Amino acid sequence: MSFRIQLSLVSFCLCGISLCTTSPLSAQETKKSNTVEVIGKSTESEAGKTKSVKTDPTGFTEVIDAEKFRGKYTSLTDVLEREAGVRVRRFGGLGSYSTLSIRGSNANQVRIYVDGVPLNNAQGGEVNLSDLSFDNLEKIEIYKSGSSPGFSGSAIGGTVNLVTSKSSRKPSTRFIVSGGSLNTIKMSASHNASVNNVRYTLFAQQEKSDQNFTFRNNNVIAGFKIIFKNFTNKTALNQYHRNIKGKMVEFAGYDMPVQYEKGILAEHFACRKNAALFDVSHMGQVRVHGKDRTEFLESLCVSDLQELKEGSGVLTLFTNEHGGIIDDSIVTNMGSYYSVVFNAGRKEVDLANLNEQLNTNFSGKDVKIEHLTDRSLIAFQGPKAAMILQKMFSGNLSNLGFMEQTNIHLPLIDENVGLMRCGYTGEDGFEISISNKNVEKVFDTILKKNVDEGVLPAGLGSRDSL
Repeated sequence: MSFRIQLSLVSFCLCGISLCTTSPLSAQETKKSNTVEVIGKSTESEAGKTKSVKTDPTGFTEVIDAEKFRGKYTSLTDVLEREAGVRVRRFGGLGSYSTLSIRGSNANQVRIYVDGVPLNNAQGGEVNLSDLSFDNLEKIEIYKSGSSPGFSGSAIGGTVNLVTSKSSRKPSTRFIVSGGSLNTIKMSASHNASVNNVRYTLFAQQEKSDQNFTFRNNNVIAGFKIIFKNFTNKTALNQYHRNIKGKMVEFAGYDMPVQYEKGILAEHFACRKNAALFDVSHMGQVRVHGKDRTEFLESLCVSDLQELKEGSGVLTLFTNEHGGIIDDSIVTNMGSYYSVVFNAGRKEVDLANLNEQLNTNFSGKDVKIEHLTDRSLIAFQGPKAAMILQKMFSGNLSNLGFMEQTNIHLPLIDENVGLMRCGYTGEDGFEISISNKNVEKVFDTILKKNVDEGVLPAGLGSRDSL
């Protein structure tokens, strides 16, 4: 039996992919002017369109959620065959080397992508599926028919896009033993983990095959894969949190402070007795415009928005067609539009829900949605919050009641900000929607000018305890 070390070609491909295509922009780079319109007014011609990785094929399309198959199958091959209807051609006994095809197509006419970047050539070509662990996948996208860039001749059978998770998972170790006979057996072990912004996989595989394939016959393979990728999103205050010694953790896909130097208890009591300042920019901020906006939102949530006074907000539930709860959110009537704040862990689901309803049932109607990615959200909570903020604003904040919102000028940054009297701490408090470019100045000013008032920055830990 021979022993050799293999540094997988696919490993290098994955490294390159992650380095050049998936590293998110820094907070500075993501600061765009005005709002970012992600979902516009729907038209009949736009409804129902499905976009592939590189093209816009018609026909069969399927997205497989990784969480649904992670505990059910032990290999990517099983998932593709049994869940996606993808045929795998096997070579070398147990199929260490395989090619893919979607049923009814030529076996070498399927392209495989990782995060939208191809692993095989324009004509399909072999891909070693044993090197493609699905422990770090978020979903698998399957596209049937259409054509692939650079492919000429008959239509391509399809495309498989492996979408890697944007958030790091807990370390996982997997052992697999399989075989077809006493002379055909495969054993493998792998370990997946992340260190800071680097994800790595260690693997070892021993295979004995009674087939006459010398490149895979009776051998042991060991190797590693490294994926350089930033697996967490960052708010515009990320570096500031680090500068004031915030302890950072991953939460809802974001790099967020769980506590600061003085600890969770100190932050908890600061909020109860004085005031505490939170960064909640990981939450989703959305505006819904158009003359059909009320009808649109009422078709998705349980509140009577027609009776909601201008400047007033309501905590409501967004539900699915069966009445099941998708998320709880705050919807505020701002007169010419509705402001909606989604929970961080559900905002992608919420946005998809809005988009689906827009294209399915409101095609052609006057509804437009903005996802405010250029704005941050901070929460200032505690019995001294109103007194401290009053010094920063020219308007009388005592006129702003609970769950009421206004757009008000903030002289410190010469900007109109969204100010709502609300919060989840049980104390009086406010949430302030500010541009990314100015949020650090406001955050820093509140903290430094109110040390004598006992104001502290507060993280996720005290949000739980409060």
